[in-house]
Amino acid sequence: MSGDNFQWIDLRDPTKASLEAAAKQHGLHSLLVQDVLEPDHLPKVTESASPDEIFIILRVFDRPAKTSAVTVRQLTRKIAIFSRPGFLLTVHRADFDWLRVLREDYEGGTLERSSVVILSRLVRQTIGSFEGPLDEAEKKLEKLEARLLVEKPTAIFFQELHTIRRRLASIKRLMWHTRSVLQRVPMPKTVVRGDLLVEDLRESADRQLFQADELSEDATSLLSLSLAVQSHRSNEVMRVLTLFSALFLPLTFIVGIYGMNFKHMPELDWGWGYGFAWLLMVSVTAGILVWFRKREWIES
Repeated sequence: MSGDNFQWIDLRDPTKASLEAAAKQHGLHSLLVQDVLEPDHLPKVTESASPDEIFIILRVFDRPAKTSAVTVRQLTRKIAIFSRPGFLLTVHRADFDWLRVLREDYEGGTLERSSVVILSRLVRQTIGSFEGPLDEAEKKLEKLEARLLVEKPTAIFFQELHTIRRRLASIKRLMWHTRSVLQRVPMPKTVVRGDLLVEDLRESADRQLFQADELSEDATSLLSLSLAVQSHRSNEVMRVLTLFSALFLPLTFIVGIYGMNFKHMPELDWGWGYGFAWLLMVSVTAGILVWFRKREWIES
């Protein structure tokens, strides 16, 4: 795609040979080719000898990613960008809808043929691809919090919450690296418009980083709250079991005494012995309950 002395080459899922051929044709360093081929590469920017040449690697959120995806590689796809005045090269494995629209605008002449403009659009769409996942994570956290108030946390509950936490941690890590990339992007002092565009992109990355960091803290707080709720409910169960144990322990002691097979036990020949044993056990139980309530160990 070229025109008006500007050329944009977009390589989608290139082979190693075709990528090396393109790099040789346009004077790209072999180390940059290695970075492009590395699937787990985090966002980075490489400055060349010329202030007008930059090489950027960004990560774009992959919408078809599985709901269980949590790592950087599972959640995102890489896009590499090499820019110099009058020339732009983009390399990516997956095709994105927004990138397809951008190419159509470029080919249709509705997009200005400028490295600064196209590069800023690419970066903006990359950062914007994380808005939806962050909003979804926020809604899921709200639903989990509402569930926590009405039902007991289950293994599925903790699994969902843990997945959200790990996903937010990956997004937060990517936004931090992207923000670092934008802070290091060289821009000629004479290109006032470029400076403004980069500053705007930095603010967008800061907003995404702040939201990811805030949601990550909310997820951690929700996890702590859910563990506290589960611990409280476990303590309630243990309290009830302890109460029953405390009530039946003296009764077991009394039954054990009268269950001994001694020949001379006065109560065995007493006509009111059976009633006396029941009265004794009821009195002991009632006394323990009254004592527990006075100590406020159980509710009245």
